Amino acid sequence: MPVMDEFREEREAIKNGSLSYKLKYIWDYYKWVIIGVLIAIPIIISIVKDIINAKDYIFYGLFLNSYSPTETIEEYMAGFAEEYQLDTENYQIELDSSLSMVVDNYDEGSLATINRIIASLSVGELDFLAADPAVFEHYATQNTFHDLSNMLTAEQKEKLAPYFYYIDGAEAEKRMNSDDAIAYTPKEYDHQDPESMEKPILVGLCIQDSPSLSKMFVFKDTKTIFGIPAGCKHAETSLQFIDYIFKE
Repeated sequence: MPVMDEFREEREAIKNGSLSYKLKYIWDYYKWVIIGVLIAIPIIISIVKDIINAKDYIFYGLFLNSYSPTETIEEYMAGFAEEYQLDTENYQIELDSSLSMVVDNYDEGSLATINRIIASLSVGELDFLAADPAVFEHYATQNTFHDLSNMLTAEQKEKLAPYFYYIDGAEAEKRMNSDDAIAYTPKEYDHQDPESMEKPILVGLCIQDSPSLSKMFVFKDTKTIFGIPAGCKHAETSLQFIDYIFKE
């Protein structure tokens, strides 16, 4: 029998067949398509809901190479948002301590962190970065952070002076202009002593001794430096967060 005649007979059988016959036919021929659709529907719904419910960040920061339970961080940031009346109903506030990075070690974890930082900096999403000295200096010598001497109030400067962290701008320029910036070895100096530098730039604060943070975080290094990226969208909120960190 020609194929077209078989097709016509099958179509007539389906057309005149019982409901159970039609359902069986559909299941036999489209079983995997149906299963695929049933699996895909909840995933699609979830993605759509995430897109619809997604909120822009009102404040976002990274703590690299540190650890604290998510619930503890959420509680800490909720207290910050409440104290400074941040609109968490319409915007997100997040302190992310899930990432790690080792300078000059391009393993999978470090590369993922580098890409995340680059992406966040490029769109101005990252409002602060806190990391151990090796990682922090790596970014600080690339003009990543604000000069805090131009941002802090006189009162903040007086209170926070013991925590100031500088880089020598002259050394950073030499490194940037070096034929091999990666291999360049800067002169050693005390990052908390501006007198030991040719061109001191106040790029961060040593925050590991903050009473509230030391109770909450486990830091990889003995020092953790906090800096405000030059292109961030919420610098004023970052300054408020500094006050919150060192609140007595």
